[in-house]
Parts: sequence; C-alpha cells; structure tokens
Amino acid sequence: MNSQNIFSLSVILNRVQEILDQRLKGVHFWLKVEIATFRKDQKGHCYLELVETNQQQVIARSRAIIWSHTMRTIEQNLGHDTSAILKEGSEILCFCEIQFSPAFGLSIHIDQVDLNFSMGELERKKQQTLKKLQEEGLIHLNKAINIPQVIQRIALIASPNTAGYEDFVKQLTTNRYQLYYQIDLYPCVVQGDQAATSIIHQMDRLKAAAYDVIVLIRGGGSKFDLEPFNDFHLAMAIATSKCPVFTGIGHEIDVSVADTVAHTFFKTPSAVGAHLVEHNYHFWVTVSTCYAHIQKTYEQKMIHHQKDLQLVANEIASQAISKTRLKRGNLHTTSNRFITQVSSRIAKENSHLNLAIAAVQSLPNAFTQQNHSQINERATIIQMIGKNKLRDEYIHLEAYTNHVILSAKNTIRHHRMRLQNMEAIPPIYHPDQTLKRGYALVRKDHQLIRGHENLKEGDRLEIQFYQTTLTVTITQNINPWKTIPTRVHPKN
Repeated sequence: MNSQNIFSLSVILNRVQEILDQRLKGVHFWLKVEIATFRKDQKGHCYLELVETNQQQVIARSRAIIWSHTMRTIEQNLGHDTSAILKEGSEILCFCEIQFSPAFGLSIHIDQVDLNFSMGELERKKQQTLKKLQEEGLIHLNKAINIPQVIQRIALIASPNTAGYEDFVKQLTTNRYQLYYQIDLYPCVVQGDQAATSIIHQMDRLKAAAYDVIVLIRGGGSKFDLEPFNDFHLAMAIATSKCPVFTGIGHEIDVSVADTVAHTFFKTPSAVGAHLVEHNYHFWVTVSTCYAHIQKTYEQKMIHHQKDLQLVANEIASQAISKTRLKRGNLHTTSNRFITQVSSRIAKENSHLNLAIAAVQSLPNAFTQQNHSQINERATIIQMIGKNKLRDEYIHLEAYTNHVILSAKNTIRHHRMRLQNMEAIPPIYHPDQTLKRGYALVRKDHQLIRGHENLKEGDRLEIQFYQTTLTVTITQNINPWKTIPTRVHPKN
C-alpha cells in the first residue's frame, strides 16, 4: 500500500469545504421544504431537520440552523404566527445558504421565512379539504336539519375562562327579554395541534338528541390560529352531526371549513348568542300575537253575543207587554159585554115584570108578591153568574201573565248559562289545560306527530306531559284506537 494515497479525515473534509466554499459561499437561494423536527435552545438558536418526501418516503434530509439574531428578525416579520409556521410538519419557503464545517458537517443556514407562502399553503390545504367534502356530499348535510322553534338546550363546545366563552354566556344569561337557556359546557382546546382532536372528542361524547343545537365558539385570532377549524375530520364530524351546529369562530373576513359545513355560522361568539336570543324572542312575539288575536276575537264574540242576548231579552219583554195589554183589552171588552148583557137582561126582565104587573093587577097581592120574589131571585142569580164569570177571567189573565213572566225569566236564564259556558271554552283549549287533563304531545325527531302511519318499531319518541317529558322506544306497533265521537253537554 502506498503511503502517499492515505489521507486523514480532516484533510478530506477540509478539501470538501474548500470546494463548496468556492462554489457556494455567499450564494443564497429560496428553498421549499418540510420541517421534520424543530428545537430551540436557551440562547435562542433554532435547530431544524428538513426533509423532502415522495409518496410518504423521505428522499432527502438535511440539518438546518437559525441563529438567535436571525430568529429575532424572523419573529418580527412573522409576528405571533411564528409558532404556527415554524413547527414540525409545516412546509415553508425559506431564504438560505449552504455551509460546510469539517467538525459539524453540512448544514443549511436560514435567513428568512416567507409568510405569504405559508398563508397560501394554508389556503391550498383548505381548498383541498372543501373539494373532498363537496365530493362526499357533506357541505349541505347539517344545513338540512330543521331548527326547533324554541332553542333552550344548548351544548357549548368552547374553551372556558376565555373572552369568547364569557361573551357568549353573557349574551344568553343577561338578555333583555329574560329568556332562560340550559347551557351544558363541553370544554376543549381551541388552538394548537390538539385543537381539532379535542373538539371531535367532545362532539362524540355529547348526545345530540339531548340538545336543540350545538354551539362551537372561539375568540379571534390569525389564520394560523384558526387552522384547526379547517381540519377535514372536524368538518366531517360537524357535517354528520344529528344536531344542528352553530359556529362563532371569531374572525371577520375569512370563512373556515367548519363554518362552511355548519348549519349556520357567525362572525363572533357574541353574534351566536344574540341570534339565539332573537330566535326565541321571535317565537315569543308570534305566540303573544296569536294569543292577543284569540283574546280579541273572544272579546268581540262576547260583545256580539251579549248584544244578541240583550235583543232577545228586549224582544221577550216587548212581546210580554204586548200580549198582556192585548189580554187586558180582551178582558175589559168581555167585562163590558157581560155588564151590558146583565143590564139588558135586567131591563128585559123588568119589562116582563111590568107587563106581568099590569096583567095581574087583578090577582091577589099574595100572587103578586110571589112573582116579585121569583123575579128578585132570578136577578140575584144573573148577578152572581156575571161576578163569577168576571172572577174566572181575572184568574185566567193573572195565570197567563205569570206564565209569560216565568217564560221570559227561563229564556233569559238559558241564554245567560249558554254565555257562561262559552266563556269557559277558551281556557279549556289552552295547551297547559289540555296537558293537565292527561293528554300528551308526542314528537319524533323534534317533530309533532299527528298520526301513526309513519311510526315503526325501534323509533324513539318524546312524550311531553304536563310537568315532565319522557323518551320512549317503540317495541310493538298495535292497531290504533277507534275514534269515538264525543259531545260536551251544556251545564244545567
């Protein structure tokens, strides 16, 4: 072996350094690369491992360094997005140079990091996620779920003790309409690499059927802070949720993937709370308006029926007075006729008496007295007959008058009772009174059921009683009851 062909390691590496310095020293270039590892020491120097992959296979690998003074400049340019850009798994565009040291080997020294490239990379990933969701038909899936007319049971997925959480809760608990809401908090992380996994875990943990709406909120932040809300798996969890999802992720311009697949999205947590308050207030106004219309209609009908009753009472009184006057006139005519007939009969009998006196003047006084006595007796009988006839007619008139008065009172009492029965009808049909009598409201998937045609075994139903609500499962579908018509009888 020729000793002239044996070299030391330092000689070889120094020669390599000379060659590289001749070709690359002072040469800077832009490099697009993925960060495999990232570490920062106590002095502020950052040590990275950069890789290039092809079909998940590493085809190139190199060490990289960002010196502390350069790192301070980069942090000023990137702002508070630095930690979101310079992290393991991120793809960056950096301005750098290659340096070689016999003691430490080859390394890449990074001088700048392009913020616009990182933001563009975020948008590219976001568009890829949206395209995949569109292909799988998930964009409008959650939007197809109907929102309840009244939203009270809310599953809140948020980070507690944050400004966004406090703003949302304050909107609901201190609303000016004094509306009540049941808010169940499912705490999660809303920033960093674990945010999407934390939110998905809480959505899997809650029972969608127990809530009217799921609310996902977060305070403001940059695009990189909101990157977890562009996660495909989180978007799929929101889209496939059986409960409508509202988002208030706290950004004014951009719309995240979570916002796109949610049922409804808002710019801020406060906006979500304000919408929930206005939604329930609108329902309250609608119900109040309907109740006021019913009350007004009831009052108008009462006034109308009172007028009809007054007209009937006046008509009865008028007819009673008219008939009384007619009977009194007939009685007076009959009385006068009897008096005239009696007077005529007396005059006739007196005439007969005078003729008889003239004819029997020659008869003895005894015969005359006898005849005179018979005449007086007949006159007395005729007067008694007249008096009895008058008394009978007065009795008949008094009985008829009492009958007319009693009939009028009975008619007025009947209409008053009918009016009282009608006054009792509106409270009977109030929903609370219906539930108190043992009836119940049956819902399936928050929809009111009015028949049995669409029910099958295994369906879950909500049965609302007067003071409680039960959730049941149909185990057997039996024939419906035959409807027996009933009629409410008026009170006596």
